[in-house]
Amino acid sequence: MRRPETLIDRRQVLLGTAGAATALLVSPLAGRAAEAKGPLREGRRQPFDLDWHFRRGEGEDLQAPGIGDSDWRKIDLPHDWSIEDLPPPAADAKAQIAGPFDRGAVGGTATGYAVGGEGWYRKRFTLDAPTKGRAEILFEGIYLNSDVWLNGHHLGTHPCGYTPFAFDLTPYLVPGENVLAVRVRNLGKNSRWYSGSGIERHVWLDVLPVQARISRWGIGVAVRQIGPAGADIAISTRLEDAATGLTVVSRIRDDRGRAITEASITAAAAVEQAMTIASPRLWSPGTPNLYTLETELRRGAVVLDRASTSFGVRVVTFDTGRGMEINGVATKLRGGCIHHDNGLLGAASFDAAEERKVLLLKARGFNAVRPSHNLFSPAFLDACDRHGLLVVEETFDVWREPKLAEDYSVNFDAEWRNDLEAMVLSTRNHPSIIMWSIGNEIPERNTPGGVETQWRLANEVHKLDPTRPVTAAINGFPGQMVTP
Repeated sequence: MRRPETLIDRRQVLLGTAGAATALLVSPLAGRAAEAKGPLREGRRQPFDLDWHFRRGEGEDLQAPGIGDSDWRKIDLPHDWSIEDLPPPAADAKAQIAGPFDRGAVGGTATGYAVGGEGWYRKRFTLDAPTKGRAEILFEGIYLNSDVWLNGHHLGTHPCGYTPFAFDLTPYLVPGENVLAVRVRNLGKNSRWYSGSGIERHVWLDVLPVQARISRWGIGVAVRQIGPAGADIAISTRLEDAATGLTVVSRIRDDRGRAITEASITAAAAVEQAMTIASPRLWSPGTPNLYTLETELRRGAVVLDRASTSFGVRVVTFDTGRGMEINGVATKLRGGCIHHDNGLLGAASFDAAEERKVLLLKARGFNAVRPSHNLFSPAFLDACDRHGLLVVEETFDVWREPKLAEDYSVNFDAEWRNDLEAMVLSTRNHPSIIMWSIGNEIPERNTPGGVETQWRLANEVHKLDPTRPVTAAINGFPGQMVTP
């Protein structure tokens, strides 16, 4: 394990002086590639955080492309309006609390008297000609209930505030100016902790091939075993609109960017590949070594689509006699349970702030964390991978029985499968994640219906990712436990 002073030195370099720390942590572009200006271009993970307009408060037809928004506030994402001491528009003065804190806030002490409400975001972008690819917008997380429109056309709704989701923009794109509008409604008593409000995580644009492309979250990397001959790696790739005459090429690079092994296979809707890394550099909390899988979909020598996936080579086992082992080494969890916000920065997920949080935990002797009680941001999990912080990834704070009147229980039956799939598939390649948690202190866990639900959730997780165990955070069972 690295010395604590080394971690502290790294943290000081990250933060610098107090003024420099503030500048670094509030910049949405810290640690990221700058967003390109101009028309859409083909490629994955194009930053889409800059030059949004924001308005707090309700309004009619604010999704309409012809509506004026020049008097809206210009912002960059990520953004959390619940920490902002800004008055609402004059028209909404009677209906909207100014904030950021008010004793009348519906969340009360649980959310630190922070104010939610409704907010609108709009972004204009240019398309010189009809796109030759399929354009998709990916939101890493919006709290809470969000609706998205493109050029006045409703793309869909996403109730959960912590899971990523994407919409296809292609049917409604037009040459010239396009207008993307997002309505966010953080209403009612829905959280037992500070949630923040708004588009709190990054937004990305993917312009993909119209035909034959790699599915979103369609690449899975699993370490089957580590032996004298090396590490056996299983790679699964899902494709959309797979055509004949195509090939999937998988290439693994080490942390210096050197290609160390490559394999190809005829494309199909789903393909499986087996690869071996000779003399691998293993991932563990003390040695968080990472590799990169490059996936290409080709027609002959022409690359139609490509994706990059970071992963680590490690095998985690659980045994009643030996406990948990990582690569055959007994490992005790020295863990903490934390929420997703970044203190005075609110719930906005700035990359440098997420890394700082991980470094602080490591510097104080922690080697594990349980995110409470929801999926954490990709930036946080990436930092856990880089610095060797183990993660028990959690999904739900409630199932059907509510803890608050408007919490996730109102959406559980309709949304649990979608949110569980989004969590597991989007994060399964993180070596830092060692197990999945399907709930936190669920009230109905010991009822017959609760037992049925927990097995349904656990089985769904195992279908999506058979490489990790499933657990649940509990604080005891009232009465006798019911067995299935």
